[in-house]
Amino acid sequence: MSKRVADALFPDIRMTYQEAEALYPPRNLPEGAVCTRFAPSPTGFMHIGGLYTALLNSSFTRSRGGVFFLRIEDTDQKRQIENGVTEIISALDEFQIRFDEGAALTSAMVNNYIKDGLLERANGKKYGQEHLAYLTAIGALKQVMSVREMKVLTTVGREMRAPEKQYEYFCKYLDQAMSDAAHRLDENTADHDLPKLVLDLAMRSYANMLACHQALAILAQRTGHEDLLKKKK
Repeated sequence: MSKRVADALFPDIRMTYQEAEALYPPRNLPEGAVCTRFAPSPTGFMHIGGLYTALLNSSFTRSRGGVFFLRIEDTDQKRQIENGVTEIISALDEFQIRFDEGAALTSAMVNNYIKDGLLERANGKKYGQEHLAYLTAIGALKQVMSVREMKVLTTVGREMRAPEKQYEYFCKYLDQAMSDAAHRLDENTADHDLPKLVLDLAMRSYANMLACHQALAILAQRTGHEDLLKKKK
């Protein structure tokens, strides 16, 4: 393939193949180890065939002391469903199928966030500090909020203050929440008290999540952004 044709087909790719290979050096694995991957497409919900494939790959890799990684197939972006990548990761976790690499952040996730209006498009194909700040916040918030709910919060945030101020607020409340949670964990807690602590933390988390959803609904109503919570048809 000529460079002219390659540039026409893949205009966003700027690195050479040597630079690409340098990003993925050979793994330091024992002799006989294998690497397998699971490459689902976020165009629908997880089905039994996908779970079966992931389980086989994971079990085979574990038996050979290798690496099992997740590689989201993001080429069919027009058919991607909302929160598709997160749904895939959640389904694997529910069936206790663990992967060693690939869950942190994918291009499919970023493209979905841009498409849903959570993230601005890169300026000159490069992501700046503002993009990284939003991605950091989204990574934490998506554990308890839907994409539509995050859209309400970020939209109102942009209307009220500059992005750097939003990030300062995010860091402040994240630090506070982590500190509060850490204070509730005591390594000297007696064995018979641990189940009570786990249940207490779980119920507080559930109650806080319900309160968060209700507060977001009120926020959307008072700021005139109720339409952002409606599912697109």
